[in-house]
Amino acid sequence: MSKDEHDITQTIELVNEEWQRFLNVARLFSKEEQTTIKLMGSWSIKDLLGHIATWDRETLLNMERSQNGEKGTQYGAIDEWNKASSAVKVGFSLEQAWEDIESCHQKLIDYLKALPQELLESRRYSQRQILGETISHYREHREGVERWRTTHE
Repeated sequence: MSKDEHDITQTIELVNEEWQRFLNVARLFSKEEQTTIKLMGSWSIKDLLGHIATWDRETLLNMERSQNGEKGTQYGAIDEWNKASSAVKVGFSLEQAWEDIESCHQKLIDYLKALPQELLESRRYSQRQILGETISHYREHREGVERWRTTHE
């Protein structure tokens, strides 16, 4: 393990800390605001919950593929992929969106806890990738929501 890598327990702690920061910012909005205010383009908090849940699910699926020696998903035009994946969840209620994000994140964490060390050591799926696909993503959207709040208060 290189000096800039963490053991998987530390990685999980870092992932959960940033995930919780994102959720805390999302919870600053009332239930009504979570579905009506468009704060990142055309996305509400509810939409962001679905987006984050989708990417937690994709991270998990790509780690499983990597563990099986398969290639991860090639997303191509990421904005188009995000639009299409968001359209699937447009009919979710706010409660369903919260349940989905909690469930997807827990599945990801459970997988990380059981992740074979040899997968990380083989470099097929590095902790740097895990951090990039979770922490960086959560932070990006948390900071976007915080910027919106700062300019609209």
